[in-house]
Amino acid sequence: MRGLCLYILLLISSMASAARKDSIYINQYVRNSFTQYGVRNALVTVMDDNGRIIDTLRTVPGSGGHDAQIWSLLVPRRAGKFRIRVEHPEYETGEMTVEMANPARLNSYKFPDMLLQRRFEEETIDLDAVTVRATRVKLCYKGDTIEVDARAFKLTEGSMLESLVKNVPG
Repeated sequence: MRGLCLYILLLISSMASAARKDSIYINQYVRNSFTQYGVRNALVTVMDDNGRIIDTLRTVPGSGGHDAQIWSLLVPRRAGKFRIRVEHPEYETGEMTVEMANPARLNSYKFPDMLLQRRFEEETIDLDAVTVRATRVKLCYKGDTIEVDARAFKLTEGSMLESLVKNVPG
């Protein structure tokens, strides 16, 4: 019985390794183009060069630093072009065409990072009235001298600081 279990285990492992010989993992990081942080839960569509969809998947946390988000897919081991489309509601849709040449000895193939730009929607806000109040600059530099504007300081009448501020040159 023990020998039979060992034989079945060896048979399954050899079948799995034989199946992997004609397949290769492709993967890619999906990042924000400005912050370089990963874009969480982005929808990735992988297509062949004819536009046929191979698979659709989502980004998952990876180990690339900066909160990396990665996708990975097992595809047949053959040279060819892949079209990658990445969509996310908060970002512009990103597309990339990558040619995988001679993947014969590789275990995996990493595509260049997909950088997505944040989508900005113009929002118009109408204001009824706006009041603008200016403040005086209390201290400023002119060359190597500090100028003090005594009128910018609001002090109560008769305070000890009032006479001190009035005596400051500037």
